[in-house]
Amino acid sequence: MQRGAFHVAGLWKKRITDMTGRLCRRWKPNSEEMCGGIRHPITDVTDLKVVDIGKFAVNEHNKQQGHAAALKFVKVVRGSKQLVAGMKYELTITAAADGGADKTYVAVVWDRPWMKLRKLTSFEGPVDLKGKILGFWNL
Repeated sequence: MQRGAFHVAGLWKKRITDMTGRLCRRWKPNSEEMCGGIRHPITDVTDLKVVDIGKFAVNEHNKQQGHAAALKFVKVVRGSKQLVAGMKYELTITAAADGGADKTYVAVVWDRPWMKLRKLTSFEGPVDLKGKILGFWNL
């Protein structure tokens, strides 16, 4: 009985994988780029959409932390994007605290523009530019 259940589950997995592949080919039929899974570096960090997502990340972090103006967005240093039921952006951002020096943070934002949905999924930092979180253990 269990063998049959595994067989049915395997068939569903294959069917879903086949459907996903067909959707990806329709999305970019003449492209060698795979649909989903691969992260692509953002080459222009001054692009208005990238800057907008960086500002969103800082503002959303401030709201979640309960201080409306704790950090002020300065710029996006680097980033990558990945297609995952929308676009996932991982951005290294420079932001400044009120009257403080600029510090670097890493934010992950999930963007689904057709649903008007943008969500901050993670905001870490301050970090050094290698991506390590700074803390007392790094002193």
